[in-house]
Amino acid sequence: MKNVLKGIVTVLYVCVFLVLAKQSLNYFYNEYVLSHYEKNDFTINDNLLLTANYIEPYICHYNNANILYKNCLFEDAIDEYLVTLEYDLPEGLECKIRINMALSTIALLPEDYDEYENIPDSIETLKEARDYLYDGECATPDQDGHSEDAETLAQEITDEIERLEELLNQQPEDPTGEGEGGDPPQEPQQPQQPQDPQEPQEPQDPQDPQDPQEPQQ
Repeated sequence: MKNVLKGIVTVLYVCVFLVLAKQSLNYFYNEYVLSHYEKNDFTINDNLLLTANYIEPYICHYNNANILYKNCLFEDAIDEYLVTLEYDLPEGLECKIRINMALSTIALLPEDYDEYENIPDSIETLKEARDYLYDGECATPDQDGHSEDAETLAQEITDEIERLEELLNQQPEDPTGEGEGGDPPQEPQQPQQPQDPQEPQEPQDPQDPQDPQEPQQ
């Protein structure tokens, strides 16, 4: 009987040791990834922790999405943010994710997105970006969403959509240099300078404000 109890205790000790070892790997490797992120080194990701069945996989997907964003792989970043949304998330993180999804979508706009021939597609892209904010009610058309930052971004997107719609309703400049009746066409209003899509707003930092939680014991 004593030998049986001794065997059970040994097995328990081994199990506890393995769990603690795994949690230590999770914590310290994630810190290693974040240390590279803070140094603007976006060549390291959290894929190892996903392979090791990280206890809080949403952190890995969220951090990986931010790394993809920093590498200007915006479509891949959106896909990874969508995966993150499939998990049970701590309060407040969903809106940060949706803001980053919207910013990633905006970053897909070409530099000449407000040229007349590109405006219809640009409007659709901006509406898609805004929908990411509306879907989780982080922002709403009535401006009573869950996140002030999301509301601000949604309003900026709405303002830009309205500006593009106004440009679309204007007569495009005649490439011959002559308007109807031989008169030169009116000059369209100079569009406001858009944000450089190659230099989008910074995504929410995976450490600040979302500091990955220490592995559960």
